[in-house]
Amino acid sequence: MSRDVQGRRIVPGQRIVFDTATLLSAALRSSSPASRAFSLALTTGVVCLSEPALGQLASVFARPSLDRYMSRRARAGFVSLLHRHAWLCPPPPRPQTKSSRRAQQTKDLVAFAVAAEADALVTSASIPRFRSSRRTLPILSPEEFIALYASA
Repeated sequence: MSRDVQGRRIVPGQRIVFDTATLLSAALRSSSPASRAFSLALTTGVVCLSEPALGQLASVFARPSLDRYMSRRARAGFVSLLHRHAWLCPPPPRPQTKSSRRAQQTKDLVAFAVAAEADALVTSASIPRFRSSRRTLPILSPEEFIALYASA
């Protein structure tokens, strides 16, 4: 049995949160680590997503500028796949803070993962490890996720 970055056992069926940029990469580049991590999460775990994140992803996928990378139909199919197979969780309340937009998005993503009781957060962004009062949330790159979960 594999272990995560904190030495805990990786168990199939765990809840996994992906940020929208990683999901976008997974959809647009089928051979990317993000795509392999997403496929692995769908087959071995439960992908957790919020309605606002799904809406944001659908909005990004509707942009004509993506037509050269992937057909509109295929992008709509990816959103539909997420809607059918992801566990849609409500986002936690958003406290009013004075942060940059990027910092606030990072805080919202981590807060969502904690509220969804996720076992891992998969992102290509650089986010410091997060420790709540109850537990540590593993924040993994797609490559780290593949390495840990593929052998679970």
